[in-house]
Amino acid sequence: MGDVYASLFGTIVIRHRSVPARPAELDGEVVILVEKGGGLDGAGAEAELRSALGAFENPRYEEGRWRVRFPTHAAAEEAVKAATAAGALPGAIAVFLFYNGRPYLARGWTTFESAVSTEALARLAYFPGLGKLLEERLTPKVVEIDGAGPRVAEMEDRADEGMGPRNKRVIAAIEAASFTGKGDKPVVVQLYREYARKVTTALAYSGEEPEGEYEGEYNAAGEREGRGVMRFANGNVYDGEWK
Repeated sequence: MGDVYASLFGTIVIRHRSVPARPAELDGEVVILVEKGGGLDGAGAEAELRSALGAFENPRYEEGRWRVRFPTHAAAEEAVKAATAAGALPGAIAVFLFYNGRPYLARGWTTFESAVSTEALARLAYFPGLGKLLEERLTPKVVEIDGAGPRVAEMEDRADEGMGPRNKRVIAAIEAASFTGKGDKPVVVQLYREYARKVTTALAYSGEEPEGEYEGEYNAAGEREGRGVMRFANGNVYDGEWK
């Protein structure tokens, strides 16, 4: 999943982070995704939905989902909150407002997508030779389309925070974000961990040694050999044997 957004050579990410105001015609509109054979997949389940969600108008069953409208948007928000409590609506995969006005940075999948799109760029800060080469030869990785016109995204993730702190920050942001699907959060955290490991491995085999400070033993040719500690500029530390 991460590769779709994050390939340095294969993709450019077009990002729009501002969320437009909710159209008035979508006030109070709620969607219920239902399991096949779970008891809610059919017009006959309307009474059960009313019992669980309260008073609503204009119920419509479509394949795999219901759409209903509440008298006010506040009532819709309360119904969604109650329905998403553990076990509150058996047979429902997810219950959510039809129009998602949640800010970009509070959304789980977009947090993940932005993180993997900039993961390699953040790490290239510690591989200046490779980073300069790719910057000269490749198109921009992330382009913002908010506002008056397209522009290259600011690389805020290239700040010298170290990769360990960055990874912890991204994981914390994913865990704090909201997901519509049940069980998505731990899956997305693991997807990010796996992608970060892939990028680390790829850059390690790029041929460029990251900057750092070494303390330890050397051989007669002045090469690192024996016991030593390497503190890399990206925050990683290797303490062990060198050959």
